[in-house]
Amino acid sequence: MDVRWVIGGTLIAILLLSFTGHVLIFSNMRVLDFAHRELSYRSLANRLTDATDPATITRDTIKFVSRNVFLPSNTPVIDDDPWDVLLRGNGYCDQMNQLAAALLEKQGITAHWTALRKASGDEPHAVLEVLRGDRWEVFDPLFDTLLLTPTGNVATISEICADPSIITNNSYFRATAQFSSWDLEEFADYYCHPPRRIPNYAWDRTLARRTVIGFLDLHFALFGESYVQQFHRWYLHQKLPTIDIARAHYFVARQNQLYG
Repeated sequence: MDVRWVIGGTLIAILLLSFTGHVLIFSNMRVLDFAHRELSYRSLANRLTDATDPATITRDTIKFVSRNVFLPSNTPVIDDDPWDVLLRGNGYCDQMNQLAAALLEKQGITAHWTALRKASGDEPHAVLEVLRGDRWEVFDPLFDTLLLTPTGNVATISEICADPSIITNNSYFRATAQFSSWDLEEFADYYCHPPRRIPNYAWDRTLARRTVIGFLDLHFALFGESYVQQFHRWYLHQKLPTIDIARAHYFVARQNQLYG
């Protein structure tokens, strides 16, 4: 058989599979929203830092979340996807942690968010735990300050419980407490009660979702950011007619800002 026919047939088959895959994705808005979010995480994670070592990638990612998602004032809690939290630009501590975990996952770093507890069982705050070696190090995108042990390592929950000065002597927390009624010792005590750890949403996916993600990752690997930009334009063309005009203007502006 002529090699040219084999190559031509293979290319046609690939194009047909790509076309069919996109038709299936764009035929269902829920699937399309999911696909756009996943591709957006991939693209943003690829662009938000030039670092190659996990420690710096983690800190750059958390700093990005801290600078782009703000604690709302007098705003009702909205149960939303992390990407929509980023689009909105405001969210609570648990939502910031979900977003950071999603972005870190796309960079090959294992993380999950953790709800801290009072002795009463109430959950007043949430932090991010990032796996480094055999340690689950604690980060807090809401405050964007490093919680360091006396030896200079990023602290774990058990280390903060054993040494509350990691909280009470933190310069950021101390400065904040001077202008508020914040009880840092009570805050440190949150780390001394069994926390509730919430696995990253990405760890519990159905086969259908993994198939969509694999399809998108393949196209991203082949075509890079040009594919992301084209998919983004297709998505906006499909999405905008489904939302009101006022929200559409903000939606487009924020999307374009995040896509550079």
